[in-house]
Amino acid sequence: MELISGLPRLVADLLLLIGIGYAAYYAVRRISRYEEPLNGLVKITALSLLLATIGRALDVIDDFGVSDETAGVLMKVEFVLYFFSILGTIYGIIRYISTVEKRLFPPPRALSVDSRVKRGAYLFISEAETLEDLLRVIKAPVLLITRNPDRYGELPPNVSTLWVTPSSERGISPTKLHVLLESAVKFVREGGRIVVVDCVEALILYNDFRAVFKFLTALKDNVLAGKGTLIVTVGRGTIDERDFNVLTREFIPVSDVAELFKTSS
Repeated sequence: MELISGLPRLVADLLLLIGIGYAAYYAVRRISRYEEPLNGLVKITALSLLLATIGRALDVIDDFGVSDETAGVLMKVEFVLYFFSILGTIYGIIRYISTVEKRLFPPPRALSVDSRVKRGAYLFISEAETLEDLLRVIKAPVLLITRNPDRYGELPPNVSTLWVTPSSERGISPTKLHVLLESAVKFVREGGRIVVVDCVEALILYNDFRAVFKFLTALKDNVLAGKGTLIVTVGRGTIDERDFNVLTREFIPVSDVAELFKTSS
């Protein structure tokens, strides 16, 4: 076989073959190492890279003298390999992003409306046990934004949980207030009725109070515009008194679960 494409072209093809081949090997070695949806992305990426590696190998063969008939066959095979490689990569990325977004932006799990719950924005001053009792009696779709989802155990199916954490892809970083806001707004627009924020102290720890207050007021406006209810919970004595007073001017302070429900006339 005689080299017909020139040495620079051959070197380029070989470098691409080695690079794509190593990437395929790297991806294959990591299959089943991660949880879904990342493992699914790794599988699809590995397959796409393997197809691309075969295509690059055929490119290297094509750099040498082959018959016109063989060159035509190689060109068609390469096209098919590259087509499915690119298509697989596109599908894998879109599938991964879509799955992650479903975790970050949970849809309402029920579409009924609990007419007993008052509409408005409230500052619920209580302990975690009281909030758990509240979540178990509400029948409307609820989004719980919390730092400690395990604290509540197994919640009713109408309660969707959004975990605020700086160390896991399963949740949202406390510094990404805009993402938390987007998630809550999307929840309300899709039929959610009640948003509970149970991590004000953690948000203040990772941000300044002014940024957290802007987030809460923007969330309040969007929830009320969607005819829903916003409940911001704060433990007794857990935040600065001045910050607490600012919150009480923006949200209706309540300390009893009964105050969140309409009284029968």
